[in-house]
Amino acid sequence: MSDALVTPIRQAHASHDTHLPIDSAATRHLCAGVYVDPSFRDLIIRKVHNEARKRIAPSYGFDLVPVIRNAWRSWLLDSGHLFAMLVILAAGLAIDGLLAVVIVCCAVVLCLLLRKIAQEFPEVFRRHVEEASKHWGFRVDVPRRRLSEPNLKSRKRLLKAMLACCLIAALCPLAVSFLLQVPLASAAWQATVISSVLVCCAIVAGVVRQRLLSAVAHPETLRPVTLTRREKIINEQQDYTCVVYHRPPHRSDDADPLDLLARSERPSPFVGSGRLVNRWLPPLTVQLLKPGDGSLAEREYTKPPFPARKLVETLRTALTELGSDPGAENLPGLKVRDRIYIAAADFPANADLLRRRWGKLEIWTIINDHRHAGHHFLEISVPIFGGELVATVLLRVSVKGRCLSLDVATCALTRTPENYHVIDWSSERGTGALLHSAVRCALAVPEDLRRLWRLLEIPRVLGRAWWAQKERTVVTGHRSIELNVAVREEIADAWDNAQLDRTTIYDHMKIVEQRILKATKDFLTEYGVDTSVFEKQATNIINSGVLNMGGGQMTVEQMAAGMSAQIINNGIGNNGPEGASA
Repeated sequence: MSDALVTPIRQAHASHDTHLPIDSAATRHLCAGVYVDPSFRDLIIRKVHNEARKRIAPSYGFDLVPVIRNAWRSWLLDSGHLFAMLVILAAGLAIDGLLAVVIVCCAVVLCLLLRKIAQEFPEVFRRHVEEASKHWGFRVDVPRRRLSEPNLKSRKRLLKAMLACCLIAALCPLAVSFLLQVPLASAAWQATVISSVLVCCAIVAGVVRQRLLSAVAHPETLRPVTLTRREKIINEQQDYTCVVYHRPPHRSDDADPLDLLARSERPSPFVGSGRLVNRWLPPLTVQLLKPGDGSLAEREYTKPPFPARKLVETLRTALTELGSDPGAENLPGLKVRDRIYIAAADFPANADLLRRRWGKLEIWTIINDHRHAGHHFLEISVPIFGGELVATVLLRVSVKGRCLSLDVATCALTRTPENYHVIDWSSERGTGALLHSAVRCALAVPEDLRRLWRLLEIPRVLGRAWWAQKERTVVTGHRSIELNVAVREEIADAWDNAQLDRTTIYDHMKIVEQRILKATKDFLTEYGVDTSVFEKQATNIINSGVLNMGGGQMTVEQMAAGMSAQIINNGIGNNGPEGASA
């Protein structure tokens, strides 16, 4: 095929793949999360933006670029606040206010110690009351959570040490006043001025922080108009067709097979898409036979009647229709796209997979060649509730050994943390929210002064950010490529907490699976392939009592084993509570 024809195909395919849910609810909540959760902000900056040698994990239901931009705004605000506090203390020293600065620092130490004592004292006091009551013969109710003797002794030692430090902090200004021959009263006035300026600085930082949060709550668009070089790289990698995954480490043991089935936490190759909740194991395999009666030699297709890519394109069209139906019955945001998964250990021999511009011709080549190092999956991603939940069904089609094989896996992303939804709360809007943020930051001045040491990290963070401006993952000669953290997976709620959300995810999963099976059946009929065996296997997949939950965990329901075994159905349907299929 000529280059004049290939280029439009590539451009059309690329334009389809680069569509992202820019203003999704999940994107807004993650942007808010970098302001309310400093650990999440540091994860974004240090483990995602500044790790140039690691590939960015695919983004599902959100756009990573505005999250990174807001993480930097939050970091700059926090660093600027700490630097301003350092300047205020340095100015106090410069105007011959050493004693005043000592008073401020001792007051901060006292605040921090008293807060810690208030946390530790109640539990230790309850234990003392319990021991005294037993000594005098009174009956007391034993609390549910009870400190062990070693823990109690260590808590007592900690309380004594903190009380001693409080005494030292209280006496330190008196000692410095005596050594410097400076009246404590005049230094106390200077300390009040310094403290007031520190509080005013914190109030300004709190107001600015709340304004940034409000900008995230009601943006015209979250995505920056102009991207930095690193953001352009991240934007490309988060939606790139080829994904690098890591195989589990080599293990050689004699574990009980039942123990292996019980292990539910195993790394999934489908990075970024969440927990692997369902897998067709083994894959659905159908011999390519002609309809009718006769021997295997008479009915079998020695040459497949269709290439695998034909079925993939048919399924792509059928599944895309689910998101384009008119009315409220469609699946908004449904996205059907291609993914090529390659193991990190196989990367040196296939480095071109991360450098090429993917067009349909290259993808069709991998689909038709089941021996390729890259595994092609047709990815059907369905964001739910604005991307707060994401159900992703991955389908691999291969034709080999005169058979058609369908390998299907389903992954699920659960909700973001509840405190990231602060921008949706009515109490966090308007003037009241500004005042609340200002007061909260003013009360946090002692904790902020304790974090002044983090100013030492600024040169390293900025240096790594400058170093990361260049693409450094595609380097010939590397043994393997590492994959970056999947930030959406890191902060997603535990699967056991999903409750009704789990049912919603399985509902979408079943819709997609049934459409895959029906479209495949119609396709096989059109190409003259006997579908009787396929229909039986499809029925077993939908109604089977073996629920394969992915990761090696398997639940068996509605199954009888052994001679004369029977199933007693106590009102339980064929589909179990989890709703997945084998």
